[in-house]
Amino acid sequence: MEFMIILDAIFSVMTGILAGNAFDGVTEENLVVPFEMNFGMLLLVTGCVYLVLHLLMGMGLYTLAAKRSLKQKWLAFIPVANLYLIGVLAVDGFFFGKRLKGTTVAWIAIAVELFTIAVYAAYYVIIGILSPYACFVKEGTSIMFTFRFDEALTHLTVLSRVGYVLSRIMRLTEIVYMIFAFMNFMGLFRRYSARNSVTFSLLCVLFPVRGAFVYAIRKNKEIPYDVYVQRQRAAIYARQQEMMQAQMRNNPYYNNPYNNPYNNPNGNPYNNNPYNNPNGNSPDPTENANDGQNASDAEKKKDDDDLFN
Repeated sequence: MEFMIILDAIFSVMTGILAGNAFDGVTEENLVVPFEMNFGMLLLVTGCVYLVLHLLMGMGLYTLAAKRSLKQKWLAFIPVANLYLIGVLAVDGFFFGKRLKGTTVAWIAIAVELFTIAVYAAYYVIIGILSPYACFVKEGTSIMFTFRFDEALTHLTVLSRVGYVLSRIMRLTEIVYMIFAFMNFMGLFRRYSARNSVTFSLLCVLFPVRGAFVYAIRKNKEIPYDVYVQRQRAAIYARQQEMMQAQMRNNPYYNNPYNNPYNNPNGNPYNNNPYNNPNGNSPDPTENANDGQNASDAEKKKDDDDLFN
């Protein structure tokens, strides 16, 4: 399937480039320019790009399967069949919220992919047969890719209509294939890269880059999705508890008012002596009065002993 997606993308890009070059600097309207494309070069470029991406995916799946000691690890390098290996590695699959076996989702994805490949192949065979009659037509500011031939050639007329129907079926089967391929890859990435599972699965389905992402996770540790969710919940709960404790430490209204709420350096004011005596003994209120009386008696005695007074 990935080969067909790459082929379709390169064909669309090359068609746009050829159309732009054909009418570059041309101001005439209702102009017809023959379509000339080297289909051999198209297939060669597509094959080279696909081979690189397929080898990356094969090495990634083979490494993951070898770590699990799976007997089916040789399926990693076989197109279409490697979807089954993905289902085995995923263990669990999901179909609109319902849990299924990973291999069940894989079999459905394989069936849809084989049908889509057949439609793609039939469409491009027809394009190849009609390519001598292909042309670009400029009408106003728009450029169209079409086929022009004598209507007396009934077989070509039938082929062109079949090709049109196949192009519509091809787009519908692509959507169905994307749904099941997404579920298949979700099961894999949930087990080996749960944090990025949705992003990776979408990119693998929308673009022919699945080989790069599967190769990137080949060294990741296998973690069941349920275990990952439990760990995430525990981590969130721990962070919430830490935040609440920090708020309680910094907010005076969360503290006991009898337990030094204002960080008094002398400690709890209710534990201190009201006279701020660090020894904890209450001072004698008559202590200063006695000292004054004793001093007065001493001076009087001194005066009595003075012979010159």
